[in-house]
Amino acid sequence: MLRADPRIVVLGLCLALFEASLFLFVINWTPVFERTRSSTDQNSLPLGFIFAGYMLVTMIGSFVFYLLVKWTRVSYFRVVFLLAAAGMTIPIVFPKSLILIIIGFVLFEFCVGISRPSITVSKNTYMPNEIRSTIICYIRIPQILIILIVLFADFSISMELILCVSFNLVAMLCMLVLRGLKIPEQQAYVNETEILLDKSSTPLSEME
Repeated sequence: MLRADPRIVVLGLCLALFEASLFLFVINWTPVFERTRSSTDQNSLPLGFIFAGYMLVTMIGSFVFYLLVKWTRVSYFRVVFLLAAAGMTIPIVFPKSLILIIIGFVLFEFCVGISRPSITVSKNTYMPNEIRSTIICYIRIPQILIILIVLFADFSISMELILCVSFNLVAMLCMLVLRGLKIPEQQAYVNETEILLDKSSTPLSEME
């Protein structure tokens, strides 16, 4: 199936990279604020309110997604990844500006809000319903590998932010490649049970 339709591979790589960048954001946004606070001698930050603001911005992003779907037919996914990369670039360029860092993180969370329903639509568009759950499990493999490598490598905060930006930029390139790929003339959509359990290799088939 993956050989018959390379769009699934490209989309899977795109989703794995974006999910990995989201994981890097989750484990780094608090250390980034603490680093900025210690370097500027500021008081303790209201991290709970900041996190609540993230959730609010994510909801706003999801609402904007439905507006985009309703009012435009232009492919905007690559723009979302570009904005997410721009948001994560701000704490790299301005590590001591708390206001700019908050703006960058809010921009990233806004893009996450748009991308969540967009990812669901992309899965429904490019992945056959019969084997969608299997393909999603395959996508988790490179995502988990990327996360494990980052965790065990013990990179610095700045390096992990750079990786987050890089993942979003590569995801944007994947969307550009995905748009240029043509739909295969013949797509052999098979049932998920036929992939997980090959009849030719079962004892019952040998007895028959």
